[in-house]
Amino acid sequence: MNGRQVTRIWALAGALLLTFGGLSTSAQPIQLVRSQKTTLGLASGINILVGQVTVRQGTATVSCDSVWWDTRSQRFTAHGQVVYRKGKGQTVRSRNLTYDQVLAYFTGNVRAEQDRTIIQTESLSVLVADGTARWTQGAKIQLTDGTLTCRTGVLNSKSGVHRFEKSVVLLQKDGELRSEWVEYDERTQWAWIRSAGELKRDSTQLTFSAGRWNSKQEEGLFWGSAVARQPHSTVSGDTLMIQEEGWSSRGRAHLFNWQRNDSLALHADRLDARNQQWLAGPRAQFWTPDFQASADSMVYKQKDSTLLFLRQTKPPVAFTRAYQIQSDTLYMVWRSGRSDSLYMGGNPLISGWNDSNQVDQMAGKRAHGFFASTGLEQVILRRNAQARYHTWDKSKYLGINSITGPVLILDFIESSLDRVRVNGSTSGVLEPSDPQGPAQPLPGYLDRRAEQLCRTEAISGRK
Repeated sequence: MNGRQVTRIWALAGALLLTFGGLSTSAQPIQLVRSQKTTLGLASGINILVGQVTVRQGTATVSCDSVWWDTRSQRFTAHGQVVYRKGKGQTVRSRNLTYDQVLAYFTGNVRAEQDRTIIQTESLSVLVADGTARWTQGAKIQLTDGTLTCRTGVLNSKSGVHRFEKSVVLLQKDGELRSEWVEYDERTQWAWIRSAGELKRDSTQLTFSAGRWNSKQEEGLFWGSAVARQPHSTVSGDTLMIQEEGWSSRGRAHLFNWQRNDSLALHADRLDARNQQWLAGPRAQFWTPDFQASADSMVYKQKDSTLLFLRQTKPPVAFTRAYQIQSDTLYMVWRSGRSDSLYMGGNPLISGWNDSNQVDQMAGKRAHGFFASTGLEQVILRRNAQARYHTWDKSKYLGINSITGPVLILDFIESSLDRVRVNGSTSGVLEPSDPQGPAQPLPGYLDRRAEQLCRTEAISGRK
């Protein structure tokens, strides 16, 4: 989801401004232009005008069927097919109008038009001094590219800050916004959504507790457990920032992406997405059905399906079936929606547990791992390679086999160690031991299985 997808929602809001200042102060007297019948109240000062009445004040005119006009206070009420016009682009129609130099109050099927923006409501009050318009009985605002409805609202022509409250709904051809309170500043182009809301745009659905959007800068910030949903993915966090070039999630940040044969989840304190590249950290956690990992930081490149796990305070760790893989750096490659190969740079240590929770370990300076559909298939350890693993001859336990060499090739069947091959000179020893006892761990070993995500944790968020 990019920022341009939601820009037009608030770019339209600037068109809502209606300036009613044409009904101005007493410095411009009200003048009678036309009426078919006039009754003058010489004593009371109240004139009654009937039949195709038109009155003018400054550049504004009011046409209606009848007018009660108090010439002393300059207050009048207009009835029947009231039409208020100012300039060429502004028109207000209603059944009734009450005007007293301070307030213009339109009632009965009110329709206010300026350019191609139309407001329809049952009552509309306008402060003469600054043109502030208010409604409290619901309004429908027709825009050039959609409609906005709400129960109450204020359009302030002086400050340029407009407020829409209670059941606010903005509908457009390809999206909608719902909230209880929206405030828009047409001068800064910042829209503040001050209550829980829902934004739908194209294939994206965004929910949040509050937020803000700037159509000029094309960026938005949403907070309060913000969640962005698309057909095959969700992004969530305490805050969610959307920009033209990508998005950023902070505080319990979570990404879950699923396809028919390819699912992955990513958690961190912060997630940033730019140009199909995801940056995660600190406390990054990654999940796929056949591979899980935890690291201080992580980089995922969707374009070439690669994942880089990096060390800051502790080595990253990965899990595949029954094995734990720890190294200073981990570089994973996917093919066809599954793990393909894993490069381990800097003191890799592979630990596996059998049914008796006995640990087998393999280590070196560098390593490459390769995967099959059944899981880990082969690991090649280079430079000072060593392996310590429990050995069985059919059902008979033999002991712990320790092997060292320049290169060790470990072959697995269904993610279980099947054999160890050595390239170059080697040394080894078979140590009799208790079959229930653990092997002496290699340097740097830590049992980090508690950091592994399960499927439920991956979908719902970090454990």
